[in-house]
Amino acid sequence: MAKAKRAIPEGHHTVTPTLSLDDAVQSIAWYKKALGADEISRAVGPDGKILHAEVRIGDSPIMLHDAMGAKGPKALGGSPASLW
Repeated sequence: MAKAKRAIPEGHHTVTPTLSLDDAVQSIAWYKKALGADEISRAVGPDGKILHAEVRIGDSPIMLHDAMGAKGPKALGGSPASLW
């Protein structure tokens, strides 16, 4: 019988925060300098904006991306954080 697949990716927790930021590049640099974060991955669009990135602080992953203008949380009056 096949082994059941794990729903949570290796190295992640049950809940992982995602941040929608005005300047994800600057935020990643700050997380690295101030909090000792390790950058795990970064996907950049043709306009230079971060489509998806992941940093790890201690044993906790945080996913983040640049807010996309009129669809960003500030423009829509919502929170810059979501949970996966």
